[in-house]
Amino acid sequence: MRKRTSAFTIGFLVLLALALVPIEGEAYEPGRTDVSFTDSARGNRNVAATLYYPADTPGVDVPVASGTDRFPVIAFGHGYLTATGGYDWIGDSLAAYGFLVAFPSTEGDLFPDHEAFGLDLAFLAAELALLDTDSSFAFFGRVEDRTAVAGHSMGGGASYLAAASSGGAIDAIWNLAAAETSPSAIDAASGLTIPALLFAGGNDCVTPPSQHQIPLYEALLSTCKTLVTIAGASHCQFASSSFPCTFGEGGCPPSISESAQEAHVLALAVPWLRDVLRDEPGARADFELALADSAGFSVVRACPLVTSVAGHADDAVPALPHVLRVAPNPFNPSTTITLPALSTAGVLRVFDVRGRALRAWNIEGNRGQAGGGPGRSSLAWDGTDGAGRALPSGTYFLVLQGDGATRTARTVILR
Repeated sequence: MRKRTSAFTIGFLVLLALALVPIEGEAYEPGRTDVSFTDSARGNRNVAATLYYPADTPGVDVPVASGTDRFPVIAFGHGYLTATGGYDWIGDSLAAYGFLVAFPSTEGDLFPDHEAFGLDLAFLAAELALLDTDSSFAFFGRVEDRTAVAGHSMGGGASYLAAASSGGAIDAIWNLAAAETSPSAIDAASGLTIPALLFAGGNDCVTPPSQHQIPLYEALLSTCKTLVTIAGASHCQFASSSFPCTFGEGGCPPSISESAQEAHVLALAVPWLRDVLRDEPGARADFELALADSAGFSVVRACPLVTSVAGHADDAVPALPHVLRVAPNPFNPSTTITLPALSTAGVLRVFDVRGRALRAWNIEGNRGQAGGGPGRSSLAWDGTDGAGRALPSGTYFLVLQGDGATRTARTVILR
């Protein structure tokens, strides 16, 4: 028993040290297909959706990824008069990380039924989970028995209605600028105890946080809940190219780019989903470190402290890796990385959110050098890759390895 625990702890330490670096080999390509299910309990209501899934090659109706990996389910509700295609960035990104993400197209008219939309989300999540046992479907034996509901704006509010109506079948909830609905999403939230991740926009005047996301957050009974307010983010930039939304947004434009807003969401949502839906070692540490960095957003949360490794109450959780100092952050066109004193040479690398190494610097050991004080130094980075090409707006991870330790930071480029 002692031997197995020791091996687990070593593996956990390695994964924890590299928590901010997604492993490229684990990423998939996004596949996409249209699906439709009939809800016999509601008068044979047709629930059509676009489904994003892990594949070996990207495209429409391509085969499911080879292997035996199983994929958790996420049902995501669109905003008012917003086409599901506005959320391609979510579907493609989460499919690449091993999730099945379905976007129902129902209730897209001028007078939507919020309650029906919430039931659609709950129904869709349940039906997709059942595909695991249906040998006639491509996802036979490939669906994990863990589900989440999510959504933007109206769809975010409907996600609370979905979770409340599911009889405990939904394992987690997350949403973007969720709106109060009729029936009340806030009332529905007051009966939920599942993990919750809420995003709000600092420049949102369509569903102001004080009237929507904050009351929803406060109503939740979740033992672990997090509300992230992205500075400068608008309501409509959570959905790409949604003219009805941007037209109605009026005089409260965003002060950050759409790609930067999306990058903030993915940097936090991906590790959170890997933790709550897949129990991946290191995912919790990844999420906690991303929150601690808090560059470009503010956080309110209520979660118990983690004091042991999941499944091993006798194993103390090791300290998190050290965090590098990066300022300014976000940045454009350049930033400065403060480097600690190293006794021996180290390597500083830049990774994107897919785990691809984009640039590396060899860092000389400088501790104890004459005239060097404590040995600290700094490095200016102009946001380019190893070939000198400017990297696009988005989230990037800095990883310094040296002296047997790993130091990390998350930084955001805003073009």
